[in-house]
Amino acid sequence: MTEINRIEGPVPPQQPKAPQISRKRENTLEGSAFVKSESLNIIELVKMAKESPEVRQKLVDQIRQAIEANVYNVDPERIARRILSEL
Repeated sequence: MTEINRIEGPVPPQQPKAPQISRKRENTLEGSAFVKSESLNIIELVKMAKESPEVRQKLVDQIRQAIEANVYNVDPERIARRILSEL
């Protein structure tokens, strides 16, 4: 009971603690090799994307001509199979 109304001296200001950053990494060499491999793969893919034409003009022209000639037929089953094969 004597602790309840006890008056203590001034309390010094508390300094905020720096956030603790976990620097634990396992398999550092393997992890960095994986990151480098993935980075190279991404760089190659970006390069391929930049080099490819925005529009496949030859294909667009062929489809446009088929539509204008009323000979453009769509096979819904073929489209569905292709979509499913991409998944």
